[in-house]
Parts: sequence; C-alpha cells; structure tokens
Amino acid sequence: MIMKFSDNRSLKKNNAGSAMVVVIIILLFVSILATVILYMSGINYRMKKSDLNTRISFYNAETPLETMQSDLIVPLSYALNKAYMSTNSRYVTFSSVDDRRVDFYTEFYDELEDLMIKQYGGATIGTDGSSLVDATLVKNIIHNLTYSSETDFNNGIPLDHIFVGEGDILALTALGNFPDNFSDVPEIYIVLPDVNPAAGSASDIYETLTELSIYDSISGDLKSADECRLIFKNVGVVVCQNGYRSQVTTDIAMQFPPIDWDGGMGTSTYTTPESDTSWEVYQLLYYINWQKS
Repeated sequence: MIMKFSDNRSLKKNNAGSAMVVVIIILLFVSILATVILYMSGINYRMKKSDLNTRISFYNAETPLETMQSDLIVPLSYALNKAYMSTNSRYVTFSSVDDRRVDFYTEFYDELEDLMIKQYGGATIGTDGSSLVDATLVKNIIHNLTYSSETDFNNGIPLDHIFVGEGDILALTALGNFPDNFSDVPEIYIVLPDVNPAAGSASDIYETLTELSIYDSISGDLKSADECRLIFKNVGVVVCQNGYRSQVTTDIAMQFPPIDWDGGMGTSTYTTPESDTSWEVYQLLYYINWQKS
C-alpha cells in the first residue's frame, strides 16, 4: 500500500489557553508579593505596638519619681528656710565661711529629717511616724511622697507595693519577682534596696534612705558649694502593664541653694546667675545615676 504524505510538514501551533496560564502566574506572583507585604506590615505593626507599650510603661515608671520631686518641694523649702534663719542668726559666732556652710547643711538635714519622719512617716499625712522603728516608716514616707489626687495610682504607691531593704527584696524574689500584668492599668512598685529597716531608731532608719553629701569620700575635705547636695538614694520604680515591664532606678538629688556666706556685712545673701536675691527649690532638684531597663 502506498501512503501519501502532505507536502506541508509544518505543525500548526494552537495558542488557546495560554493567556489563562500567564494570568495565573501573574496572580500567583502578586499574591506572594501581597503576602510578603502583609507579613512585613504585621511585623512592623507589632514592633510599633511593642515600642508604644514600652514607652507607656516607661513614662508610667517616671510618674512616681516626678510626683516625689514635686511633693518634696514643700518640706525642702521649709527645711531650707529654717536652716537659713538658724545659721544666719548665729552668723558672727562662726570663724569661717566653711563653718557657716557646714552648720547650714547640717541644720537643714536635721530639720528635714524631723519633718519627714513626723509628717510623712505616719500611715497618712499628718500622722506622727517618729515611734516607728521598722520598714513601715520608710514605706509611709514614700507612699506619702507619691500621693497625688490627680493620678489613678491609688493616690500614692500602696504600702504592699513598696519593697524596702534586703529582707523585702529576698521575699520578693521568693515570690517570683513582680507578677505579670496584661491590663492597661499599670501596677507600680517601688524598690529601695539600700534602706536598712533594722538600723535602730526612726532617725537611723530614715538616714539609710537619705545622704548628706558634703565631704569628699577620699580626702574627707568639705566639697565646694556647688557640689554639696542632699540625696534620696537608689530609688527604683517598676511598672508592669500590658504584659511589659519597665524599671527606672535613680538617685533624687537636691543641690544646695547658692548662698554667699561671706557677705562682708555680718549677713549672708542668696545668689543665682539669674538674680542676686532669689531662687526656686524646683530648680535645685535633679536625677543622678539614672538607669532604665
């Protein structure tokens, strides 16, 4: 049998459905790209939210410190005024400027200590805390220094949220540190590791919270006037909120006012760069050794 072949040996190509394949490939590519973009956007959102929650937690940790600074203005002003009047009334009995300065600093420290223990050391403002000889004294002082009717922090850090000294810190560690808090309402704690609630009298306990820094720790010499200060030592604030935890630790310091104890006329004078006769206590307060985590 003889078979005949067509002279047209080229195969006719059929393109039907190719457009659908191209569209599917493009859609697949766009879907992958959209998925990657959404995934990256989600990561970025979570990072931004985490950063926001961290900032909120950190700002809430700053709030008690700012409240303490604000509430300290009244007792500091009172003690400075009393000390100034006392030292100035005995001006001529001192043989040198340094003697007047030391007397002013120590008079101020004693006046402030008496005021803080008696007026802030009780369970409520106005209650005398001079009979307290344990950690409750310092807890009451801190509670009352963080008291503010303009906040929702229980109008002051609650006593059971204030941890004082080594024993309290060890108890806190045994309890698993600070409990997690996933609420928008912050749980705020204050930690004072350097306070010694077994120091003895109320005065002894208070003096482990504060320090009168007027002598050089190495030479023992009296510091220059611009270096002398009062320090509330190592105040730590911890905030637990929205599953996050922030901690700020700092010393709250007060620079002594610029007083010229060598006025030449038997009296001392206040001096500041802005004015020869005035200063404000809030200008003297600042933080040192600030740490956050």
